Amino acid sequence: MSASNDYRRLSDVSGQILQIIGVVLIVGVLLDYVILAIPPNFLNQQWEVQYISTLVDRGIVPLVGIAFLFVGSWLQQGAGRPPAKAPRDAKFWALLLSVVLGLVFLLAAGVNFSSAQRLRQDALANIQNQAQAQEQLLQQRLGQAQAQLQQGQQRGNPPITSEQLEAQAKQALFNIRNNQQQLEKQVQAKVTQDILRITLSGLLLGIGYSAVGWSGLVGLGYLGRGK
Repeated sequence: MSASNDYRRLSDVSGQILQIIGVVLIVGVLLDYVILAIPPNFLNQQWEVQYISTLVDRGIVPLVGIAFLFVGSWLQQGAGRPPAKAPRDAKFWALLLSVVLGLVFLLAAGVNFSSAQRLRQDALANIQNQAQAQEQLLQQRLGQAQAQLQQGQQRGNPPITSEQLEAQAKQALFNIRNNQQQLEKQVQAKVTQDILRITLSGLLLGIGYSAVGWSGLVGLGYLGRGK
């Protein structure tokens, strides 16, 4: 009998500890989300993408906290503690939070996809503008070099031949355009990687949280039966 009481006491205390850990995990990450959003700058696409990336990277933490809450509640009920009545118990609010987070992550995935696409377009346009500016500068320097070449030819001591000048100009133009292509490839690869990682992870988290929340609310009788 004493061993049975000790086991129940251990289960009850363990369940309480697990629930505390779950609450700390959930509240801690939610506080991080709020703090990182201060000051909000939702009109800045770069800020949006970085903030959503942070949300998704830490998105699994509340789910772990919810799991701790349920395991802790199960241990306490196994120890003989009567469950709290809905909707005041922690399980109800955890499941409701899960539904809300599911919607948040689904929305975040869509926003991230749209913002990342616009950032890619802006980055590619910026690279193109820089390349055009470099080409214009090259044309200006080429014109100056041609004028100096003509003056040298008139004096009979040109520094280089016109063929050499043309070859140097072609090489410089090739370098500019090759560098432009390399930068565009890097931007395409980076943005595509971010879109796949953040958007797909956000969708997965959104579906997972929504499934956990709704299945729990319905399965435990919080919805439909008014238990």
